[in-house]
Amino acid sequence: MANANPEQPKEVNFQTRWNLRRAKECFIRGQHVSLQRLKERRSRNKMAEYLLNEIPPYPTPAEFWVSEVTHVTEESGFEGILESEQFSPIAGEFSWWGLKINEDEIKAAEKRYMETNFPNEAQDLNEQRPFLEKFTTSPPFQLEVSRYGNYRFSFPLTDLMQWYKEQNCGGEDPVLRVYETVTYRQEIMYTVLIHSPEDNQRFGEYPLLEASEWVQYQDGKIIWKAQAICETHRYQFISGEVQRLNPYLYYVWDHVSLVFHLPKPKAMKISIERLIEALEVCKLDEIDLSRYEGPKNKEERFQEADMKQPKEGNFIEGEHLNILGLREQKKAHDPMWSAISWWDLKINKDEIKAAEKCYMERNFPKMAQELNETFLEMFTTSPLFKLEESRYGNYRFTFPFTDLMQWYKEQNCGGEDPVLRVYRTITFKQEIVYTVLIHSPENNERFGEYPLLEASEWVQYQDGKIIWKAQAICETHRYQFISGEVQWLYPHEFYVWDQVSLVFHLPKSKALKIPRERLIEALEACEIADIDLSEYQGSKSTQERYMEAKEEVRKLKIELKEEEEEEKDEDLEDEDEAKP
Repeated sequence: MANANPEQPKEVNFQTRWNLRRAKECFIRGQHVSLQRLKERRSRNKMAEYLLNEIPPYPTPAEFWVSEVTHVTEESGFEGILESEQFSPIAGEFSWWGLKINEDEIKAAEKRYMETNFPNEAQDLNEQRPFLEKFTTSPPFQLEVSRYGNYRFSFPLTDLMQWYKEQNCGGEDPVLRVYETVTYRQEIMYTVLIHSPEDNQRFGEYPLLEASEWVQYQDGKIIWKAQAICETHRYQFISGEVQRLNPYLYYVWDHVSLVFHLPKPKAMKISIERLIEALEVCKLDEIDLSRYEGPKNKEERFQEADMKQPKEGNFIEGEHLNILGLREQKKAHDPMWSAISWWDLKINKDEIKAAEKCYMERNFPKMAQELNETFLEMFTTSPLFKLEESRYGNYRFTFPFTDLMQWYKEQNCGGEDPVLRVYRTITFKQEIVYTVLIHSPENNERFGEYPLLEASEWVQYQDGKIIWKAQAICETHRYQFISGEVQWLYPHEFYVWDQVSLVFHLPKSKALKIPRERLIEALEACEIADIDLSEYQGSKSTQERYMEAKEEVRKLKIELKEEEEEEKDEDLEDEDEAKP
């Protein structure tokens, strides 16, 4: 830890620059300049028009003790964080975090304010309605929206500081310094630099955080003495009472940002489970600084982000449990992140008949010899067996598993055989998914905690096929099977159903390349099931979407056929020209 604290300069020296968001900003290096001092220099600052407003009394300063911090990003940043399981600056060498202030912290700030300014009234605070929430209307307090993107990661500051300490400071405590005061038209940002002790010489010109009048760090919390919490002033606070203000007034607002020093190749690594737990989706604010340049509006982008957010479910690491064993599992989040490609089994009628034959020979060997009529198809009614429909979209690609494994082997495993592992048992309300992780041998160390697939009782891989011992194939039970005979069941019963999903590990820059003609051959249109889990946000009915997909697939197959015929004709012409 640095032991000298440079004297903070009294002169307010404004400088200007263009930030990474291509916006011009004013900044004062090495100081956290008060709102009052900024007012005194308003003639040289572009927020002068707001600072000139005469604002009626409001609670200031309000002291917040904040324990949680947040990082908001847009789609590509979200995908990069989940894929790499780390925070690392794309540009520059700082990772930016804001304060996440909860209701309890606002109430505590209100109590502190009253005890300091109105000690007599503070004793009756429990009997009156909270008032500070009427004033905390600036962007730092609007957690359901953000200016910077739709994906918000939030962590306890103690955890973030511990990770940074272990990964980037050699186990020593990080150093916190007064970095800058940055101003925009309405916004005042106090930045706190957090760096490794080994960089004390580099950053020695910046005072230690103890020199700041407005921001402190104590017991794992940021103590922020907020001077302007409203942005839009709709109330005034006179003699300890809230009064409505009409007309309302616009003013400046301040906030705190923590900037972790992470020069390349340093990063802040966080497990995928913690990332998923920390993730929530937020809407874009009226002012959008996310740099999005596509055609979608804010609501469409929010809906898309909400669909991409991993949903809450249950999972068991590294095990394929039977149905009874699932009752003891813990609740968690299923990290279906962007570095894996998901595939399901496609079970045809011949495979159902073969499974029926195996079942009868094992359980009713005498009856198996006399079996003429099939019965298993009466029970295979769960979504996995309904090939004419899907919950996930209208376009289905189907390949022999041997081909898929061969392509993955050649393109992603350097010619070595892929490794198959027991990944997770995931459960939803009715659904049990046994996931099989398929990865390159070069990632054995990374995925070594997951058992090889041979350890699974329910899923095996042999001779290019997945062998699945299905435990629940019905979902809706309309029949029962007693002594080798099928009997009608009334009323029918709803139950869980299980399935197998194969997840191919494909981190960024890697892919599974398949020739266009094979893709079109493998493509078919399917209807949307009663439960629609696709990301479609338009107004068309499921039937309209199916008919549209069906027509599109038909055109592609005709186009492919015409291309093949043209190639044949060209080959024949070449043969004719080659003849003597």
